[in-house]
Amino acid sequence: MRALSRSFRSSGHGRAPERAAFTLVEIIIALTLLSIVGAAAVTFLVKQTRAVMVISGRLDAQQNVSFAIDALSHDLRIAGVGLGNRQPMMLEATPYAVTFNADLVTTDTATVTTATYFDPSVPESLTVALTPANKITYPLGAITYPDSTYFQSSGLLSNAETVSYYFTPDSTTSVAGEYLLLKRINNATPTVLARAIVFPGGTPGFRYFIPGAAINSRVELTAPTLPLYYKVGSVGPDTMLAKISEIRVQLKAMYVDPVEGNVFRSANESVPLLNAGLAHTQGCLSPPLAPATLTQTASPSGDSVSVSWPASGDEIGGKHDVKSYSVYRQASGSGVWNTPIYTIAAAGTPTYAFQDKAVPLGPSYTYAVVARDCTPSLSGLTQGAGTVTPLP
Repeated sequence: MRALSRSFRSSGHGRAPERAAFTLVEIIIALTLLSIVGAAAVTFLVKQTRAVMVISGRLDAQQNVSFAIDALSHDLRIAGVGLGNRQPMMLEATPYAVTFNADLVTTDTATVTTATYFDPSVPESLTVALTPANKITYPLGAITYPDSTYFQSSGLLSNAETVSYYFTPDSTTSVAGEYLLLKRINNATPTVLARAIVFPGGTPGFRYFIPGAAINSRVELTAPTLPLYYKVGSVGPDTMLAKISEIRVQLKAMYVDPVEGNVFRSANESVPLLNAGLAHTQGCLSPPLAPATLTQTASPSGDSVSVSWPASGDEIGGKHDVKSYSVYRQASGSGVWNTPIYTIAAAGTPTYAFQDKAVPLGPSYTYAVVARDCTPSLSGLTQGAGTVTPLP
């Protein structure tokens, strides 16, 4: 038995056979092949990464100008909407800046204005017209605006804000000749809409056209007619600004390709000023009759003000076109009615009432109410007598 066991072990049965190690030549060949494959993979990865960067950069440049064109086109098409009495539409026309009046935004949930969108977070000062107390300087001029306060026919401050689009050199880049496209509403801080905008050969960003003598023809305004700035009393420029019926926007963005150098992407659009030269018409004939009176009374508890008024003569009789009533509040001495603090739908009742529980305590106030029809058009402003003071 022992002899058999020795014989079995000596024959190698019962254990794994020994394996020879790699030779030096095999190791060198493997490392060489690994190096070749690795180098090819890295080269491919670098090329792919660069291709993605180039495509991304070019797409960014194209989206840059496309977004700016969309924003400009939208706002220019509503230029002139919601203007107050004698309030101009076009204010500034230069190759690199355009300024106009339009009712762009409101915080009024009842939509008693013609604003294109509602945003409750916008400060009230950016939802109504500028006044001489907070006038601005045109972006590329030294002239200030406004010289007058513009009101609606109801006596309320105009809802049309002043909108400026203009180009300014980009001080944050080392590339010469790059501009920012900025947008400013009234006297708010401008916001950046686009970067890396260039003007090769001094091409203008904005071109202006007025109707020509022939039917459907147009004439481009050039120097020395441009630049034009609105200012009360400047009859020539004011008249020419009012004639502008189309603006051509031309934008070109630049992307610096590390191999090919500067790559340009451009976009342009001719934008008609749909309200140029048009008179504002009433959809419900004449504006509604104003409520006859308004009563304003401080609450005995001192933390609110009660307001009441009779229905408009056009709701309980007449044209029957009154849709709602809006209540306004003015701090004593301010002299300006801004956006309404409350709106109630017309219900066919002889009287209406509202309790202002959000009035800031301490100062004195005057309240007013207007009726609104289907245009929407507002009646005259009916104010309360004197002032009322809610006390804490």
